[in-house]
Order: sequence, then structure tokens, then C-alpha cells
Amino acid sequence: MNGSQRAKFRFAGSEPEAASKLVQIRGVLSVAGDDVTGIGGPSGAGICHFVYDPRSNVIYLDDANAGQTFPTSLISIVGVGGTDIGGVGTANPNCKIRAASSSSWKTITQASHQTVADVTLDIEFPVSPRVKYHIYSYSQSEFGGSLPLRVEGNPGWTYRGYWWNYAQ
Repeated sequence: MNGSQRAKFRFAGSEPEAASKLVQIRGVLSVAGDDVTGIGGPSGAGICHFVYDPRSNVIYLDDANAGQTFPTSLISIVGVGGTDIGGVGTANPNCKIRAASSSSWKTITQASHQTVADVTLDIEFPVSPRVKYHIYSYSQSEFGGSLPLRVEGNPGWTYRGYWWNYAQ
């Protein structure tokens, strides 16, 4: 099993309909969720919810309750010039995103005009309590649809596995 207090996580998205229409990649690292299926998450205490905008290369970290507030103190560009957001003493102590040591990538394929983007986030978790963070993500297009499209559970969220906040 893998785990550590700090790691880099990659989240990706694509928009097949038209170039430059991918507007966000969302991710959640949630204590809640079944280890195999992800059912039961993302939700609950200890949530680390973010939105990445590939058009502006900006990461938005939500408040500790995932209330969709995205305080200005929890916003940063990704990569050079980025700042740490979240962590102890902030509006979201559940995780710290080290934006300066994170990276992003975006391309538009010529043949299909498909926008493909990803963001690799350097995320640090609290040392205590020792828990698994269940990883969920989805991307959203300018047209309002979430990719991949799902009908069961939390529409749009795809379960990606889990990560311990300490070495196994």
C-alpha cells in the first residue's frame, strides 16, 4: 500500500465537442467512501475539494465544509508564482495545495479539435488523524455537461482510488 503526508496527484479532463471549451477539472479527496467502489463519497468531514480552471491556470480550494465558497485566500495560479493555499490556520485545514510546486498542461489536438488538460497538484495532508483519502474527479465543459457522464451515484464524479496520509 502507498501513502504519505505529502504527494503529487494528477487530475485530467478533455472536451471532445469543441476546442477550448473545457472550463474546469474538479477533484475531491474525501475521508468518506468505500475503498473498492467509492460509494458513500465524496462527502463528510475532512474533505479537500478543489476546482482547476485550465483557461486561466488557476486553482480554487473550497472551504473545509465543501460549501462551494472558494475564499480568496484559497486561490492561486499553478506553477511558477503560485502560493500555498489551505492547511492549518486557513479556511480549509483539511489539505494544503502547494501551487508553486504543482504543474499543469493543456493541448488542443488538431485533428479532432479536442481540448485535453491536466493538473498535477502537490498536496499535503494533516498528520493526524491517520486516514484514507478517497479520490474523486470530473471535468466540466462550457456547455455545462460533466465528463464522464454517469447515471448512478454522484453524477459526474468518478472514483479513482484512495491514499493514506501516512507511510504504510
